[in-house]
Amino acid sequence: LALAAAAAGETVISDAAALTALMNDASAWSGSYKLGADIDLTGKAQSPIGTYETPFTGSFDGAGHTVKVDIKADGTAGLFGVCEGATVQSLTVDGSVANTFAETKIDDKYPGTGALCGVALSGTTFENCTARAAVKGPGNVGGLVGVVYNYDARTVTLKNCTSQAAITSTLGNAGGLVGRIQTASSASPAVFVSGCANRTDVTSTSEDRNRLGGIAGYVRTEAGEIRFEACENAGDLNAANSGANGSNNPFVGGIAGRIEAVTDATAAVRILDCKNTGNIESSHHAGGITAYINRSDKATLTASEIVGCLNTGAVSGPSHAGGIIGYSQNRCSADVRSAVKNCENRGAVSSSACAGGLVGRWYGFDILTSYSSGKVTADSLAGGIAGKAEGEVFCETNAVY
Repeated sequence: LALAAAAAGETVISDAAALTALMNDASAWSGSYKLGADIDLTGKAQSPIGTYETPFTGSFDGAGHTVKVDIKADGTAGLFGVCEGATVQSLTVDGSVANTFAETKIDDKYPGTGALCGVALSGTTFENCTARAAVKGPGNVGGLVGVVYNYDARTVTLKNCTSQAAITSTLGNAGGLVGRIQTASSASPAVFVSGCANRTDVTSTSEDRNRLGGIAGYVRTEAGEIRFEACENAGDLNAANSGANGSNNPFVGGIAGRIEAVTDATAAVRILDCKNTGNIESSHHAGGITAYINRSDKATLTASEIVGCLNTGAVSGPSHAGGIIGYSQNRCSADVRSAVKNCENRGAVSSSACAGGLVGRWYGFDILTSYSSGKVTADSLAGGIAGKAEGEVFCETNAVY
């Protein structure tokens, strides 16, 4: 590579020629790099740094600079295609990223599309990064990262990152920050998303599987904890399916669209001290924090819970809508209880079928020390706290107003 060397083995990249050289040299994808200037790649041949076969494993310090891209890729798409054990920090990505891939998996792995990175694997850290690009893909599209996929023992971390990206996902799973998070990991936590924010409106129409979240669209853990902490969505979110597949109806949530904790005793998702100020609208389920959360009977060791969260946006979903959760389903009767705790809803909640000030469909989650002041309206099943209570797992309310 025709790059200027810096101290301590770090290589400084200061022009488009040096950055495109890195894109084309897989043998250099374990190195340490730092930007020395803003770089505009418009008009240059571009390809993502890192693939599933050879991920980017090094470090990349943007040093506060911006890279403007125009990437069209078939498989994984972003300035970085696939990262594993990598660190990327203090970088802004502008321009456009498009994924032309037409299938749902590559050798049984999910493709992904994001301004910064298509797929983040175990041990990857993104910190103080910003996405401003227009991002488009066939599914699993995030403003910053398309897919976080951790099946190893090292935490994946997104810290203090912001999205102002326009995202389009034609096959669902779209998020302001991340399209899809999926784990089966022994790391503690498996995925940690902290201090991140989406600050742009997203209107999503996909063929089906339209799970849309201000931070993450689809969240699934088969082992290990996925944790969101001090994150914020400030964009209006709206999702509908263009197809008629009733089994994959839209789920829209201010922080996460659809959440599943399944398979293993350690599987859990925790949303702590997060906030939604955007209006949330879905043609099916909608929630100020999440549209849907499921804890299976196998997830016995760690509670899936929503704690200290605030919603101020209006929430509307014809099937189920809630100021905090649209549709809850906890099938685990273990002593480790799941809960909505210390949460507040100030937004109006409306539904054709079931609306609750805090929870639309209430199943197996304690609701504790929480408050709703938003107006609740529904054609049937409207409640100031919950629209409908059902299920076989004991739960309770305490100090809820």
